[in-house]
Amino acid sequence: ALRKTRPAPNRSVAVGIDLGTRNALCACVDGEGLPVMVPNRWGSTSTPSVVGWDGGWVIGEDALRLSLRGSESVWWDIKRKVGGNFSALCGTETYTAQALLVPLLSALREDAEVFVGQFVSSCILAVPACFTLLQREAMTQAANAAGLREVRIVNEPTAAALAYGREGRFLVMDFGAGTVDISVVESENGVWQVLESVGTAKVGGYDFDIALAEWLRERLLLEAFSPSDPRWRVLILEAESIKIALSTCRSYSWKPPALGGHDLAPLLVEREDLERMVRFSIRRLILVVRKLWEKHDPQRLLLVGGSSRIP
Repeated sequence: ALRKTRPAPNRSVAVGIDLGTRNALCACVDGEGLPVMVPNRWGSTSTPSVVGWDGGWVIGEDALRLSLRGSESVWWDIKRKVGGNFSALCGTETYTAQALLVPLLSALREDAEVFVGQFVSSCILAVPACFTLLQREAMTQAANAAGLREVRIVNEPTAAALAYGREGRFLVMDFGAGTVDISVVESENGVWQVLESVGTAKVGGYDFDIALAEWLRERLLLEAFSPSDPRWRVLILEAESIKIALSTCRSYSWKPPALGGHDLAPLLVEREDLERMVRFSIRRLILVVRKLWEKHDPQRLLLVGGSSRIP
């Protein structure tokens, strides 16, 4: 539940951060001991996990606008690159994915400080269960560099089971924009542990957005766009909106923006069209869920992440 009550003043505050591939969220505990979402500087509780360079760091919605102006110095799926060989050129300096996360985490901390009215230096950071020790250490170091000196890491499926608030054995399917974690989590006498986890950073809602954007481009008979072309960024955002709409309706009449320099006729997109694009990925995930279910016999299936809302 979303609450607007701030924590009690002069009380040590730790924030919880869910740093997703597509969006990041921050929360804290209010004076009554209940969780409350932290609004960002744009008045929303969801901050786009986007970082850009424009002579200085820009993040979130400002970075989105920078991308739509055609800048090539904007990075969208940083989380999936943490711990790898990725590097980004910002001016004359190169930065790793870990370093790119620092301004984003700093902004989340600053927004939390404005909300609670005091300095924040502690956080609980949720990461995919499939993250390696190297990736977890990179996330911790990024948070430290962002001014969060005390950092605890929690697996995302464990966080989901804790949020569910009951003890027992659960199968958690955390299907986000960039990663999928399918985990069996068990609680006994207040101790939580992940019994088994299968994850991948190669399937997510963002991949579905790209596939749908390509399909839309072909249907509109447009030439291929370069990754830095602002029209391609617009098309990906449009594809995400269509994907979300098709979770609640069977078809969607889409009015394309003027991507080709002229007005385009509306295009009817059916849910079946999207299902054809993602069916092989979905089938592979369902197979893994069934195998883990039969092996561990959990009590509940918990669906987490935006992509788990796809019917």
